[in-house]
Amino acid sequence: MYEEEISECRLFYNSNNDIPQIMRFEIKLDDLVDYNIFKKAVFITMKRYPYYCVKLEKKNDSYYFISNSNDIIVSNSNNYLKLNTEETNYHLLYFSSYDNIISINVFHVLTDGYGVYQIIKTLLFYYGINKYGNNISKEGIRLYGDVINEEEYMNPFINFNYNPKSQYRLDPVYTIKREKTSANIYHISIPEEKLMDKIKYYGGTPNVFFSILIAKAIYKIDRLDDEKIRISVCVNQRKGFNNPLLHQSLVGGAMLDFNKDNINLSMDELCKIMKKALKEKTTEEKILDGIASQRALAKYILSFKEDNERVNVVKGIYKYANEVVSANISYVGNTDFKEMESHIIDFKTLISPTTPILIEISSVNNYFYLDIIQDFDDDIYIKEILNELNNLGINYNLKNKAKLIIPSIKLPWN
Repeated sequence: MYEEEISECRLFYNSNNDIPQIMRFEIKLDDLVDYNIFKKAVFITMKRYPYYCVKLEKKNDSYYFISNSNDIIVSNSNNYLKLNTEETNYHLLYFSSYDNIISINVFHVLTDGYGVYQIIKTLLFYYGINKYGNNISKEGIRLYGDVINEEEYMNPFINFNYNPKSQYRLDPVYTIKREKTSANIYHISIPEEKLMDKIKYYGGTPNVFFSILIAKAIYKIDRLDDEKIRISVCVNQRKGFNNPLLHQSLVGGAMLDFNKDNINLSMDELCKIMKKALKEKTTEEKILDGIASQRALAKYILSFKEDNERVNVVKGIYKYANEVVSANISYVGNTDFKEMESHIIDFKTLISPTTPILIEISSVNNYFYLDIIQDFDDDIYIKEILNELNNLGINYNLKNKAKLIIPSIKLPWN
């Protein structure tokens, strides 16, 4: 029997009907999905990941992920099923296929984007060898029958005891003044080689480059002067534990500050400054400081006994976060889906934004895919980002704009 106490309290208590903390990954293939092969691939994949085959259970004042022997749901439709209910067998993830698209929907408290990428690698491997043949590399892919060692299985927070070297409180910054509506998503593709050539030419990285673009767009559109803009860049905290195998949701943030003194610098100057700043803020020590801060917040949240009290505390935490962060950038890195990448013609990452603008960046099959998600209707910032890409000579394809639709989840306090 697998059992793990939930340690990601902020996302857990911030999830609700308006902003369900569900990650949805949609993978479009170059031919129709064979549902029977796909379903078998899901079942053998999930045998490799028993710690994701779980349900929620409350014990005393804490919540736990515990083993769920019910089958994982594999839907042969584009329906959006509700997690942690009978229709998903009380699981916290499910899969679906329709036409030439497969999707995986995962409760973010269960894991993060890096963790889901590992599932997708395994899934595509089993689907590929049964659909296309055996010429797909196993290297770096977690397969059923592997020994799941403690490094992958353990909860890193159980024995986490670290005194932070530095503690600080962020000062308020400019935040976008737009009326919140239902979230919108803009899906963009950019040829990888040409974009990376340009980014390397300027001395940046993908997350630094797009942090600069969104900061410049906000400054220009809102005609700012003395105000500061802060972009939060998602950080994989596994580095702090020196363990890339950990399956938990392990996401921190490194803050990049833009102001009137640097925003108008040339792209190469700004890229180099922000790349240096990002490197300084993602050392092992800084990541551990961030983890220690998150652990302290978790203990504070759990010091309240009632769920509704904890929800209100987390609302306060996110109210503060919205005052000190202008936008958010998430880039997991190259997906590395091996030979199966040649069959992928589109890749989407959908998640509720916790800041006014969220940019999810994926690198698949020689393309960068940008999912720019915002909680308001006005597309003025998007147009400015695209205009800046044009000015830099970067070709892109705005594939579609749509309302953000992701599954919901039933939580005990909803």
